[in-house]
Amino acid sequence: MVSLEVGDLLEDCLRAARLSTHSTEAERLDFCLCRDSLCAELASLLQDSMEMKWPFVPEKWQYKQSVSADDKTNLSDLNSTHLMQLLAVLKASIVAQEAGTALSVVFLVDRFLYWTDESSRLLKITKLLHKHHPDTPVAPQLVIRQARVYLNSGKLQKAEYILSSLINNSGSTGCWVYHSESDRALVQAVSVQVRGMILRMLGHWSLSLTSPDIDLSLLGDRSHRLLSAAQAAKMAVVYSQYTSLYVLTNVPTQGTCLLSYSFSVECPATQRQSFLLQAREAFSIGLLTKAEGELVTSKQELHTFLKAAYSLTVTHKWLGTPSSVVAKATEACQKVLAHFYDYSNAETQHKDSLCGEITQLVAQVKLLLRVDPFNNSEKGSFIPDSYRNIEDTSVDFTLEGFAKVMRKFQKYHASLCDTTNTNCKGAKEGVTLCITALGTTIGTECGTEA
Repeated sequence: MVSLEVGDLLEDCLRAARLSTHSTEAERLDFCLCRDSLCAELASLLQDSMEMKWPFVPEKWQYKQSVSADDKTNLSDLNSTHLMQLLAVLKASIVAQEAGTALSVVFLVDRFLYWTDESSRLLKITKLLHKHHPDTPVAPQLVIRQARVYLNSGKLQKAEYILSSLINNSGSTGCWVYHSESDRALVQAVSVQVRGMILRMLGHWSLSLTSPDIDLSLLGDRSHRLLSAAQAAKMAVVYSQYTSLYVLTNVPTQGTCLLSYSFSVECPATQRQSFLLQAREAFSIGLLTKAEGELVTSKQELHTFLKAAYSLTVTHKWLGTPSSVVAKATEACQKVLAHFYDYSNAETQHKDSLCGEITQLVAQVKLLLRVDPFNNSEKGSFIPDSYRNIEDTSVDFTLEGFAKVMRKFQKYHASLCDTTNTNCKGAKEGVTLCITALGTTIGTECGTEA
């Protein structure tokens, strides 16, 4: 949730983006004054963004072996402090027809506004700028953001199309220029990750990467794909431990994989308790990323807290926690779900109170299930000391190996699309209508079920 002032300024930007008029000298001067008023750090980030230095805006602590105290600050803190100023630059650049600067500002504020439920308006601005200035680069982060928004709103076909296109075309998007092959691989990798979430929702777990014969041993434990996924999620948590939202996003994935594996026939009975305890730890870490009374800023964040609370309750049930305690925690989770439904459909002015009720109920679950603060000797980190035991874990990853996986995806993608196209109405005219690996279509119906 953002302030009404921020919402009003975004509306001003949207109205300005709908117009395509020549700018006046006064408007260009106003743009220059706004841009030049940015602090040195933001001005540097804006310049790097315009030069396409990175496909995703990096945090200071990312890609570093040794992280200093200064590196533990997050871009969200900078955006939060200077958001109104950045949006003023966005508006001024749109009015002055400075599309490069405008899209670069959108790039910088995108992640922050995504976690405040404002991506929809920001992406509308992005699309309008792209329509009026098609030769101006749009960052891959924004393209993937559109896929995430489609995913969150249930438009899985559109999301999967965007992601498959990025994977299949080596991350190419418009006139964006990559400075290294590793950046291109990063965009493909993130696309694979988000696409896997879609396929998992649809029950296509075996297709979540490419074909079933892909070797996932680079993720660590090769004995079972759920354990590989759990290890990957844990590594993602440790490597992003200085941002609470990243931790909150990844620990439920680890916990869910461990919980699912504990129920599988492949899980040895003697190890089931151990995996349940690891799952409990993961869900608990997620619930501790927010202090009691701290504001939760978005629907997705609330949903993730709900998921962690409910999953922790289920885990406690199978760990033998007294049924009366589990019943009370379950009841609280059910109330959270009802409030979350109301929150999702509420007007902006009513969301704060509903959010408060949800966080109080989640706090009740934490109290019932004895989710206590953990030992953490590293300031700025959101994970316990005992959780950082991945130093000896090596990832057998090379660009060559990743490229091999992507080639398999492209081959698999093409094969599946060819198969579905043969049964697609309209294909007889030579028009390829099935556009994704799930056999989804645009403007037609397909006779093949993926």
